Amino acid sequence: MKNRLRKYKLGLISFLVPLISIFVIPYEKVSELGYALGFPIQFVIYRSYDGFVGNRFLLFTPTEFIKTEFNVVNYLIAVLMVYVILKIIKKVITGLKSTKHNPIEER
Repeated sequence: MKNRLRKYKLGLISFLVPLISIFVIPYEKVSELGYALGFPIQFVIYRSYDGFVGNRFLLFTPTEFIKTEFNVVNYLIAVLMVYVILKIIKKVITGLKSTKHNPIEER
């Protein structure tokens, strides 16, 4: 079980980072009534005449969820971008660790 979780850890993190960004990263006003959320690509659009909600968790209440648009394609692109970035970081870190353990001998 533990080995299986280790295998899918990078993918799970890639799916969670864009979702968590909805609550952490500031929204962007894209029109007079529209607000965009998401990172690295905005995939949630909230439209309201009353302005943006005070608490972002309220976006998922029934009255506010009707005003929310979730763009699945942009979300999957954001997940892919996060996955590639994390994969590159992982390769750089493992490369640095291997050079730390096997220093190049000078002649």
